[in-house]
Amino acid sequence: MTEIAYRPLRESEMAGHIALLMFTFGSPDAYQAGWRRAVGDANHRGLFAGDDLRAALSWIPSAHHLHGRPVPAGCLTGVAVAAEVRGAGVGRRLIAEGIREAATNRWGLVSLFASSPAFYRRNGFANAGHFTVYKADTLPLDAVPKAEGWRVEALEIPEDASALADLHARCEAIRARWQAQGQGLLERVPFLRWRQWNRNEGHRRLFFLTGPDGEAAYAVLTRSRNTLMLVDHCAPGPGGPAAVLSLLAGHRTMAKEVAWCGAPVDPLVEALPDAQWRVHELEPFMSRVTDLKVALTARGYPEGAHGSLVLRYDDPLLTDQSGSYRLVVADGKATLERLGDRDAIAGDGAVTLDLPVAAAAPLLTGHLGAGRLAAMGRLSGPPAAIAMAERLFAGPAPWVEEFF
Repeated sequence: MTEIAYRPLRESEMAGHIALLMFTFGSPDAYQAGWRRAVGDANHRGLFAGDDLRAALSWIPSAHHLHGRPVPAGCLTGVAVAAEVRGAGVGRRLIAEGIREAATNRWGLVSLFASSPAFYRRNGFANAGHFTVYKADTLPLDAVPKAEGWRVEALEIPEDASALADLHARCEAIRARWQAQGQGLLERVPFLRWRQWNRNEGHRRLFFLTGPDGEAAYAVLTRSRNTLMLVDHCAPGPGGPAAVLSLLAGHRTMAKEVAWCGAPVDPLVEALPDAQWRVHELEPFMSRVTDLKVALTARGYPEGAHGSLVLRYDDPLLTDQSGSYRLVVADGKATLERLGDRDAIAGDGAVTLDLPVAAAAPLLTGHLGAGRLAAMGRLSGPPAAIAMAERLFAGPAPWVEEFF
């Protein structure tokens, strides 16, 4: 029998990997070669039957910011299975091996955008938040009040790696406040920055906006026919959204509409002068818990929330993580203690939650509350346990800015 092996891809296997990606995703070889380099040679994995590449996936090591604290996460991308072995369990084997690797890496979560949600649900994934693209007509932006006292610095995006890194650092300093406010936002590692800033062809310009009191924002703009693309932006302060809209208003005669990625309750939408906006694209991202302790103790918790829960956790793949745990939350942080069978039986049944792996990710990102998950039959417990979980995991709707 031919040996099946999951391992990092070697440089000599790059051509075969690119060919598999091209056939799977229908994109040209030049794009796939650039994508592969941007992800990084160390982050590509293959499932081999002997020397034959049967399937591949790629990792983007990052972190989801949940209540102001980063939870280590692996973003899963480039999942491809050779056409001749589809339907034979190769994809499931690939994902199972990837999940085991993520657990070994102590990533609390694995996240992805699914081409086949049903397949990933069978492997413990669940919707955990959204990627949203908004569009608005540009002519009504004429009614946007001019951002008085704001200074605009327009910059070309350089090719030089050192100069580009300096600009990235300035952007990340502004994003730090955004990440503290948002729920689910990803750590902007180099690939995610590359992917965000290269989502559309065309000339791109970076604008730094500085308010009279030192408040900072930034925006990256490009054009796609009659659409002004705000491919990246960050406006975490009270005056930032109006300043960004004022910048966009200056382009209203050059484009019919503007598009941007935003939050479920979006600051730019809230600052628009009228209701001429629409959701152009709404795509859920899926997540799976791969290290329960990291996932629960690395994230932050709502201010004032405190209490404890006994969790009876079930993960059919990572069986060593199944079992009973005591979660204690205080001062915005949590501890997680594994319980022996006797301790679990002696625990307070009124605050014991039965938590399957498929319910864990939407609960801890805040995508679905415990009450909603219980109503859907995806977790169970007495009313006191459900109410406690609602309090401990309460928060704004999670979202991401990057489609990876």
